[in-house]
Amino acid sequence: MSKDVLVSFIGDTSSQCNDTLDIPNEVWNVLIVDDDPLVHSSTRIAIQNVQFEGRLLNFISLYSAKEAEQFLEKSELPIAVILLDVVMESDDAGLKLVSTIRDIFQLKLVRIILRTGQPGYAPEIETIKNLDINDYKSKPELTRNGLYTALAVAIRSYSQLQQLEQTRRGLEKIVEASCDLSRLHGLNAYSEGAVLQICSLLGVAEEGLVCVRRHSDNPAEPFIIAAAGTYANLINQPLNNLPCPSMRKALDECLDGGESRIGELTTLYFKLSDDRTVAACIRSDRELSMLDKQLLQAFCASISIGFDNVYMTERLEEEAYVDPLLGIPNRNGFERVIVRQQQRFRPSLLLLIDIDDFSAINATLDQHYGDDVLRTACQRVQSLVNESTVLGRVSGDCFALIGPMTESDCDDIVQAFHEPFEINGNKLLLSVTCGVVKLGGSHSAVSANELLKDANIALKQAKEFNRGKIRYFDASLRKAAENRIALLGGLREAFSARQLFLHYQPQIELATGRLIGAEALLRWCNPAGKFIPPDLFIPLAEQSGIILPIGTWVLRTACLHAKKLLNQGHKDFRMAVNVSHAQLRDPEFIEQLRSILFETGLPGRNLEIELTESIVAEDINLVNQLLKQVHALGVTVALDDFGTGYSSLSLLNKIAVDRLKIDRAFISTLEQDAVDSHLAKVIVHLAKDFHLMTIAEGIENDRQLQALISVGCDEGQGYFIARPMDIDALERWILDHTDF
Repeated sequence: MSKDVLVSFIGDTSSQCNDTLDIPNEVWNVLIVDDDPLVHSSTRIAIQNVQFEGRLLNFISLYSAKEAEQFLEKSELPIAVILLDVVMESDDAGLKLVSTIRDIFQLKLVRIILRTGQPGYAPEIETIKNLDINDYKSKPELTRNGLYTALAVAIRSYSQLQQLEQTRRGLEKIVEASCDLSRLHGLNAYSEGAVLQICSLLGVAEEGLVCVRRHSDNPAEPFIIAAAGTYANLINQPLNNLPCPSMRKALDECLDGGESRIGELTTLYFKLSDDRTVAACIRSDRELSMLDKQLLQAFCASISIGFDNVYMTERLEEEAYVDPLLGIPNRNGFERVIVRQQQRFRPSLLLLIDIDDFSAINATLDQHYGDDVLRTACQRVQSLVNESTVLGRVSGDCFALIGPMTESDCDDIVQAFHEPFEINGNKLLLSVTCGVVKLGGSHSAVSANELLKDANIALKQAKEFNRGKIRYFDASLRKAAENRIALLGGLREAFSARQLFLHYQPQIELATGRLIGAEALLRWCNPAGKFIPPDLFIPLAEQSGIILPIGTWVLRTACLHAKKLLNQGHKDFRMAVNVSHAQLRDPEFIEQLRSILFETGLPGRNLEIELTESIVAEDINLVNQLLKQVHALGVTVALDDFGTGYSSLSLLNKIAVDRLKIDRAFISTLEQDAVDSHLAKVIVHLAKDFHLMTIAEGIENDRQLQALISVGCDEGQGYFIARPMDIDALERWILDHTDF
């Protein structure tokens, strides 16, 4: 070194150690790497107590490239500038260290000033460019002023690069946080995630972090939806429970003022849909920089939209999975509960609870009263089960329970409904029918939807055979249900493929044997040539609704064939067609009947519809209104299967029918000396008293025929008279049996 240079740097040379202990945060760390101890001491003396960008320098002295490499590999201290000698252990030791710093350690921000006492060892311009060297000075150039200028430029450059890097990292965090938060669908989870991301963004501790929500319906009571650190146990509690008065005040002021504030207590304000607001409060142990504030504003702009989206998602979740009337899981929500509960409790029970005759309550009173019944029933069931058992509503009047229950618990629930309910000051008696599936074993791997199906199968069986009781599911029930479903699928396919057809069973006047008409009977022969019994597929058709198009086809086809017989000269021929409950209640039925008579040209007097007792007994006034319109078309009405169901004298007196059809069950006993053998006679006498005609079905021998004639029955049909046959066979039969 030259004497001129040494004069400029003369001073205390005692401190040549690594000053890395007790270093204040607000300093610039400068690393001196030089094998000459005098350079270290003179540099410290020349720049001591000088501030750059408002900060002092903290010098760290190292004496070889190897020593510097080891230090930089392990140290986490941010180095702003490295004053690096080129020639140390070797002629290019400094340049090799620069390459290690940039390429291996990836320290891109630190500014490097090369200095050498041997100008011949100066690096090429291309090397300075490629290794990102901030400056190159010969040691004679580094007077006090020269050193100050070089450090000032380097530190200013480092500061700007640091701010750019902080901005880049901040924006990167914002993007990452937005992606992470977009995966959170609950408002509480999103709120907690958002404030944790804010803490990460600002580099502050999570201790003392709180997020609250307020609704315009109850502005006086905001509640905590997310918290971290000390206050994590306060989630879902009122804000007033927060023990820190300053945070309570800051959050209240934020919600009331509708704006964010940045300071020691940073509060952030978010406006959501549906007049809801959210505020977050974060305690910072340092003053936020301008960059912090800018990043915070950018982040808040991003998550404000996210808050609104999550709230909308939460509302959609409620619509999709929560029953709006009772606030318990709906069917979709309960299916998710089933999956969770199966994992938690083994064994357990899945119980469906159906309120008997609930539709009658709605029809007799009104829907609002029915809603009150459901609320009260829900409360009673909830009072009977523990917190491990979940209650849901899977259909209009059907509740579902799943949890670690026993058969005794199920019995208790059924018995509890025997106690009167208090509904709007009135006492109401209810009963329930239940279907139960035992979970575990073979049912462990079954899906939630399948489990509900199994429970519903058991419920339907209980409704049909054990009303007001409990039916437990077993595999045979599922097999029977699967067979019914397969049969229904085959029926739909058969109807589409025109595999259904009609047979006709002749009806005669018993006293004379004169042909008076025929009953149209629906038949189904599958592709394998097997006939499917009507009592097997017709109930399925009625339950599924396919009976409507089938019934219309039957009516039209029967009328066409009846018209064909009329054209052949059989003027008094009457075609009898069965009409189901669903058909009669169809708003289009009367118009369809009128249209079919018009299309086929069949006079109404040549058509008779047959209804079962169960149809006409449900709502006599409504049925009579419909039958009045039927009669207006000239069509007659027969009451089918009379005596087997809802028969009563009041029914005969009120319903507008023309003929009673005596069920085959009473005909088969006519030859026996039993009480049932007299019922046919009673029905005939009743009909005459009410001025009704009678027709018996199921006549299988001459003795039955003669017995019916003797009691005064008017008409009849059965195998003894003729078996059901297709229209061509019927035409031939009529020609062969003009006189019976």
